[in-house]
Amino acid sequence: MNKRKEVIELNNERLKGSNVKIDVFIPVIEKDIMVLPSVIDGIRSHVMHPIGKFYIISPESELIKEWCRKKKCTFIDENTVLPITKQEAGSGWIYQQLLKLNADKICLNKHILVADADTIFIAPHAFIRGKKTIFYCAKNYWDYPPIFDHFANLTGLQAVAPISLINHYMLFSKKRLMKLKRRIESIHGKPWYQAVLDTIDPTAYCPISEFEIYGNYMLAKHPSKVILAKGKNRERRSSDFYKLHTLNFNKLSKKFNSISFHNRG
Repeated sequence: MNKRKEVIELNNERLKGSNVKIDVFIPVIEKDIMVLPSVIDGIRSHVMHPIGKFYIISPESELIKEWCRKKKCTFIDENTVLPITKQEAGSGWIYQQLLKLNADKICLNKHILVADADTIFIAPHAFIRGKKTIFYCAKNYWDYPPIFDHFANLTGLQAVAPISLINHYMLFSKKRLMKLKRRIESIHGKPWYQAVLDTIDPTAYCPISEFEIYGNYMLAKHPSKVILAKGKNRERRSSDFYKLHTLNFNKLSKKFNSISFHNRG
């Protein structure tokens, strides 16, 4: 039986960087353009790893391509990442999660920082300590059974994280991600993405989490390779982004690691 894993608090002032090169993978749609440049700048300023390529995954969009040119990012048409369409996935939100779980198809480096397009890093982040991966966790445990039932049905494993892993970004190991998907295909006898879709509870308003899938797989199969750390994310409405210039990031970074500007419709 897995022991309950401790969630530690990292001291940002003493946080050590890593020489492990990573790629960055961010699925985007045009409504994210307002925040996206700051998301890119925040990662480049605060991620304490050498960054290989910065991939922006999007539907065909000249606007997003222009921002990729300005920010020296690589534009990837989302239709080239998966063999199914957004319509076949059932929703854009689920499709983006499938895109993240197939980041190993696009990225060249062995480690991939997968991030949401609405979250700005404002404090130092290191994702590898020795041979262990640091998962930045949410503030509280979110007891929402459909997500954990989905994980169990999909992987044949029980979710063991003592706290929510849905914190808007996570470092994936390309090797471990590929093994996870091979496990899923072996269990279900079909492509991993179809198995993900077929095990979703259609009545649940939030039936799936890519971060819970990968994170709980790692905690179940490779617990000694994972460090859980307090994520210290601050959530704001997307309309608050216009007040960004009024925020004192030096002051905020003493308490928070990142700010998410959510579009709640």
